[in-house]
Amino acid sequence: MEWSKFEAIAFNEFEHANDLAEALLQNDKKGLNARAAIKAIRHTGMQQVDWFEGVAFLDQRPPMHIIRQEYFNNDMQELINSLGVDLKVESLITTDPKSAHKNNYQGAPDLSELAIHNLSQWYMQDYYFYKQCEEWLKKKEIANQVTNQT
Repeated sequence: MEWSKFEAIAFNEFEHANDLAEALLQNDKKGLNARAAIKAIRHTGMQQVDWFEGVAFLDQRPPMHIIRQEYFNNDMQELINSLGVDLKVESLITTDPKSAHKNNYQGAPDLSELAIHNLSQWYMQDYYFYKQCEEWLKKKEIANQVTNQT
């Protein structure tokens, strides 16, 4: 997939994610460009919480399960098992880097403390949303353990 006009500007102005993140909260032209850039990139431009009808959905219309990227295989396997499907999640995941859209970030700098601070401020709503999702998952796990013991 090709970059949009705005993505091209973002990636030309900020060589690495760290560069963009460090500039994000600056009160100057570079900061303005960083904020415009992060909003121009589709997967960074929205808060995750914006995809949901507020965080009350966890109690009012709870999901079957929450699948977290960092625990993808385990979370997905739990969902598959809960649906009663005899399938291993590994059989669904491609190992081809191109079709998996897997990028090689070798040589890209790690995020600096400033970059991490700025991103945590920028995505503050998502930090709290993620924490609420984690708490919901823990409650669900405890409820399942109680159910399985009886």
